[in-house]
Amino acid sequence: VGLWTLGVLFPEFLDAEKWRELGSKLLAKQVKELIYDDGSFSQHSVNYHRVMLHDCLWALKVGDSAGEQLPDVIRERVQLAGKWLKAMMFGNDGTTPNYGANDGALIFPLTNCDYTDFRPVVQALEMVISNRAAFPSGPWDEEALWFGGIDLLKLPRPKNEIPKQELAATEGGYYILYGDTSAVFIRCPERFRHRPSQADLLHVDLWWRGENVAMDAGTFSYNTTEPWNNALVHTEVHNTVRVAGLDQAEHVGRFMFLPWPTGCVRHREDSQSAKLSYWEGEHDGYRCLKSSAQHRRAVARLGEECWVVIDKVVTSGSHRWEVNWLFPDVPYSMLSDAGIENGLTLEMSAGGYKARWFAQHSSLNVDLVRADPLTTRGWCSRYYLKKEPALSLRLSGRSGSGTIFTVFAPTDIEVSMSADRLLLCRQHWSAELNGATDYSAVNLLVKSLKYVEGDEVEELTLYT
Repeated sequence: VGLWTLGVLFPEFLDAEKWRELGSKLLAKQVKELIYDDGSFSQHSVNYHRVMLHDCLWALKVGDSAGEQLPDVIRERVQLAGKWLKAMMFGNDGTTPNYGANDGALIFPLTNCDYTDFRPVVQALEMVISNRAAFPSGPWDEEALWFGGIDLLKLPRPKNEIPKQELAATEGGYYILYGDTSAVFIRCPERFRHRPSQADLLHVDLWWRGENVAMDAGTFSYNTTEPWNNALVHTEVHNTVRVAGLDQAEHVGRFMFLPWPTGCVRHREDSQSAKLSYWEGEHDGYRCLKSSAQHRRAVARLGEECWVVIDKVVTSGSHRWEVNWLFPDVPYSMLSDAGIENGLTLEMSAGGYKARWFAQHSSLNVDLVRADPLTTRGWCSRYYLKKEPALSLRLSGRSGSGTIFTVFAPTDIEVSMSADRLLLCRQHWSAELNGATDYSAVNLLVKSLKYVEGDEVEELTLYT
């Protein structure tokens, strides 16, 4: 981008033409390599995705201003990358999952929008490159005006924000599932093309009515004193399973884990009218243990606002393992049955939302921590070098193989479990999930899902 900029803006320099040609050639090569066919980006970071888009948008506009055109592949790849970022915007305020390295980089702070608001760059890309608006008018327009001029205000606007689209970015390993008022983001790369800098396979972000309920901790700092020295890259701070107290791969450098783990999406299916949804995947990050372990995770949606996450660990050893969840720092209350803690109610801005947990054929140890002064548990970092309290929930069962169910639902929904059958009941509808009783490497974790509302019955049979 620098070579291209110098060559275009300073044609009086003797080497300007050489810089321009070399910059164009190298940028096209890098864009083809680093932006994947599904629009995801090699740095595995939402924030650095924005940095890349800003670089490319600048390069395109520099060329346009001087009548110099970059290769078409750059514009095409940037449009794919913009579509990917747009799909990641779950929040009512333009926020995304706080996923990947987030060190505060923002090379074009051209609006009064918050740093965590990604609408400015998406709006600028759509208006400047595609000649259409992504969102209704708002303060996020200013970036587009800096890049493209005031005539862009004449472009027609959507009356409402464009409906959310599910995503299956298989090359990068990003999956998004939606209900009407809720969504999950799942991380499951089947093969890394570029180095992973965090150990976070099968991490799940959960959003409900525009709020981030189950969240990513962020970054805080790459280089500081312990225990905060690049500490938020590890498995234990992500919404996934940790086995034997270890990361999914060994942390061998500040931005490097080895060997690179691989994931596998085992199944993805919706019912006919999309009242039910199912996703299942696994990874091999713990294959190197003396007694290897495998983590498999299923995510099911029952109705529009209820999600069930099923975690199964299979091992021939006696490893201890736990499921970790990170929630925002909101008022909460613990739920219990016969003196046993089995749930947590979060008072979100949109209302009460709860997590319930069940262990298959065993009891659970429950540990909830807020803002631990001695460790990184119970913290999140939306802005670099700034940390905020959060709620860290850790669920651990017996050693060895086992299964843990975590259910997320509004507080007015009754949740119960008997044997391998999970029931959800609301005033006008009910739903059930029938878990597998005959686990094998071939079968899925769930046999079937069912939704009943009045005379309507919808079923999703996953295997028989």
